[in-house]
Amino acid sequence: GLGAAHNVEAIMGWGESPQKSLKLAVEYTDKALMLDETLSCATSVKGRLYRMQGDFDHAITTGKKAIALGPSHDLPYATLSQTMLYAGRFDESITLMKKAMRLDPRYPAYCLFVLANDYFLLNRNQEAIEAWTRLLERAQKGEFPPLFAHLGLAAAYARLERKEDASAHAEEVLKINPKFSLEYYKKFDHYKNKADFDRYLEALRKAGLPDNPPLPLPDKPSIAVLAFDNLSGDPEQEYFADGLSEEIITALSSVPELLVIARNSSFIYKSKPVNVKQISRELGVRYILEGSVRKSGDRLRITAQLIDALKGNHLWAESYDRKMDDLFALQDEITLRIITEIQIELSEGEKARSHVPCSSNLKAYLKYLKSREHYI
Repeated sequence: GLGAAHNVEAIMGWGESPQKSLKLAVEYTDKALMLDETLSCATSVKGRLYRMQGDFDHAITTGKKAIALGPSHDLPYATLSQTMLYAGRFDESITLMKKAMRLDPRYPAYCLFVLANDYFLLNRNQEAIEAWTRLLERAQKGEFPPLFAHLGLAAAYARLERKEDASAHAEEVLKINPKFSLEYYKKFDHYKNKADFDRYLEALRKAGLPDNPPLPLPDKPSIAVLAFDNLSGDPEQEYFADGLSEEIITALSSVPELLVIARNSSFIYKSKPVNVKQISRELGVRYILEGSVRKSGDRLRITAQLIDALKGNHLWAESYDRKMDDLFALQDEITLRIITEIQIELSEGEKARSHVPCSSNLKAYLKYLKSREHYI
């Protein structure tokens, strides 16, 4: 029992270190087998320990020995099934797991995890979804970590191009662990063939899960201004939309209370589907400004929206219909509104609202902010 417990501790990384947990698992399991070499459970755990040490040949041989010692016991079949999964022998794994589930109709939830992975890696995606859905139901009762069920469903739905379903489960993963990344998940790679785990990672990436952990948010308010979309239908006007975004970045950068992401970083998302939570994680910012520009003759139609990526809601959105002569005043107006919204939201609440000057002159307002630093 102690050997099995330390084995699970090593797999999940719950102990002081996986290496120490694995060493203790080996010691206790060997002690049990020294006392009674006919124990099918201890032999089964021994096979799993071989697998964790990368010795698949001994893992499979020992797993088969465990079944021979306890042919009516479910555990040896389930454990060898797991070994076969990681060895890339998926059909054999399914046969063994179904045998284990017949022997124990109240089988542990992890049996569904192994079965679902077998189906997924055999590209039997609908069967994988059914198994992972059943696993999620068991997980919601506290029988298994729900994160792994959501991961599996996100991967299978992504592979079937069911983007909304894949995205929904990816979001559940990030709710459970906001710092989740594919880099972090690689520590659960127990596969003999790297390509098997890579297929899983690729599907999770397609579902929208990030490769790297999020950058920490700075101590002060932070914002990324994305390149405004050019809706004029004229590629020659692209410079105009970019210029508007750059002017806002420049103006916001003058505010000492703000951390503003540089153009080179925020413009990499140009002409790509915008996922504000992803941008927030990758750039380490809380606020995102996005918008569009339509220019026709001497008329402008500009839309802008400020999003709190942390909460996932809009702080402010506005549309402007102006003449070209009003462009610079409009840039100031948008920038001033952003500063006002962020200051009110983050700093002094309703108190800040009373300090917002009635002037629409951006330079005057920036001077006000600078002087207020010294006054306070």
